[in-house]
Amino acid sequence: MLAKKHLYIIIIIFFPTINLFANYTINLDNNNIITANDILIDTYYVSVYFDYGIAKIPLYKIKDITSNNSEETIALTEKFWINKIGIYYGQNIFKCKDLILKLNFEQFQKECLNNSMLKDDENYYLLNSSIINDNDVSAIFSNNENLGDVENANIQNIIALLYFELFQYDEAYYWWSKALQNSSNTLYKHFMNQVKWLKEHQDLMNKEKIDDVILIYPNSIAKNSIAKVKSSIMQFQNNLNILFAFKPYKPIIIVIYPKEAFHEITGMPNWVKAYTKYFICLKEQDNFSYEIKHELVHAYINQLTLGRAPEWFQEGMAQYLSKSNKKLENTPIQATNNDITGVAYADDNTKRIIYETALIKIKEILSRNSLIALRKYMTLLRVGEEEKAFDYSFKK
Repeated sequence: MLAKKHLYIIIIIFFPTINLFANYTINLDNNNIITANDILIDTYYVSVYFDYGIAKIPLYKIKDITSNNSEETIALTEKFWINKIGIYYGQNIFKCKDLILKLNFEQFQKECLNNSMLKDDENYYLLNSSIINDNDVSAIFSNNENLGDVENANIQNIIALLYFELFQYDEAYYWWSKALQNSSNTLYKHFMNQVKWLKEHQDLMNKEKIDDVILIYPNSIAKNSIAKVKSSIMQFQNNLNILFAFKPYKPIIIVIYPKEAFHEITGMPNWVKAYTKYFICLKEQDNFSYEIKHELVHAYINQLTLGRAPEWFQEGMAQYLSKSNKKLENTPIQATNNDITGVAYADDNTKRIIYETALIKIKEILSRNSLIALRKYMTLLRVGEEEKAFDYSFKK
């Protein structure tokens, strides 16, 4: 009797989630496995029923779900992916597209990205988080030797961004200077200014990791202000993870610049307090709460859509999810896929119209469509189907 008791204890310790007679297997994003006899899938969670209670697992933490019944697995998998990304293609799909579709960016990077070698698509930099070396750079250019100046500038921008994400400022500066030689895009000049300033002021800046965010900020900011910033980031990240059924596959970088230097460093107009282009830049201010939430929404949508979301969707969602308190004009606007552009450099009246139009369009869409439709739209953008994404996702 004693031997049996000890054997039972050993099994519980080493195999706490394994049930050989369970109906369902849940594969988590940390490669752990949970088995259960009964589950329920909704738009935010999978409820797992055990003999001793219920566990609610957010969709973003789950890779896939299978059943010990092959026919039931098909229906179960379809329901899971429709809830998580709004769509289910089944098995007849090109493998690399399927990996992008199902947000498996790590496997995509290993099996697909190096084959495409970035080509001239600047969005692919988002998928590459490996450390760059000279061989990588040489391989990228040898696979794109016939590209023109603009395409080469795109690739050089990709390389610069990757170095920036490694905080190798000299290398980032070099590659943005190369990109600027091949293109008239002044954004590269502003990026050069930023990495030069960051290198020169490294001793005056702090760097902290908060879940999926890397926060860089002046050490002159009051500790209580930074504590509020970090708390806001942590809480809002969790909300976005659950809402989008998605966890960022690479860190989101937020740089807070001193208020007196922000506009000169970034090249942004005087009214801008924050903006997101590959990474988030914030102007030092008394209350960061709205701007941080607003820009985090942009960063999430950029990762979810590989930078393919139109500006009306970006600005509308950022305002809506960060709880904008702006008063809207009573102007009916029909939601269409027509984009709005030029927010940053618009005059005050045009800027107001652009932001109001974006927010009204998002509110109209959300009043007629489900969260699943929203996820479907971003999924179709992610796999490059911009032309049909709007009509295939939203009710008129």
